[in-house]
Amino acid sequence: MTTTHDTARRPRVFVDAVLAPGTSVTLAPERSHHLVDVLRLKAGAALILFDGRGDDWSATLVSASKRAGVQVHERRPNACESPIAITLWQGLSQGARMDACLRQGVELGISGFRPLLTRRSSGKPDAKRASRKHEHWAAIAISAAEQSGRAVVPRVHELATPGAHLAAAASALRAPDTLALVLLPDAECSLGDIAPARTPARLELMIGPESGLDDVEACRAIEAGFRPVRIGPRVLRTETAGPAAIAVLQARFGDLIA
Repeated sequence: MTTTHDTARRPRVFVDAVLAPGTSVTLAPERSHHLVDVLRLKAGAALILFDGRGDDWSATLVSASKRAGVQVHERRPNACESPIAITLWQGLSQGARMDACLRQGVELGISGFRPLLTRRSSGKPDAKRASRKHEHWAAIAISAAEQSGRAVVPRVHELATPGAHLAAAASALRAPDTLALVLLPDAECSLGDIAPARTPARLELMIGPESGLDDVEACRAIEAGFRPVRIGPRVLRTETAGPAAIAVLQARFGDLIA
């Protein structure tokens, strides 16, 4: 019999393939390196795999090499996903801060991440660097999902201007079950004042970079359906504001205190 404690000790590995009972999987080099060289696992070690579709799969490491082989066994339900779909719209900030926003957002249950190239963002990348950043953020989302026990990897969108993201998400923002909020330090309402008629199915949360959104960007977000709110009496750093707001929203509408 497998106990919860036993399962918790098994390494979790994301696999970019559709899993099924009895199949064999060859892991990517970076995942193989982590299992074999970092964790020092040998053939026969028990693993948990997930393919991003919402379930876990029990598995066994059958070859400890640079392209490790794994045998898939049975599917197991995963109950780590939030009942609300939260997308974090995060203004581009300096590398480590942006990484922290995404990593903590995934741990707190976000389903999507929209990086915003705002007017006040520092270090505006060209197309090549933006593509590398997207790959880097996608890898962070996978790693954070593995670490936090999730079986779904949040979608990381391409870096784009707030206007481009607003246009792409226009239909979702107009949906009656969507609650869209933009954090502004001078907003009249706080997160605690928000009282929707019904529990939202989707939350869109926009955060500016280190220097915040400018007036034009804030106005356009509000015109698109975002409600301006503040998180409390103190001004938070950009890498603190997102995770703090998500925690409040998950406690009110999601599963953080379940």
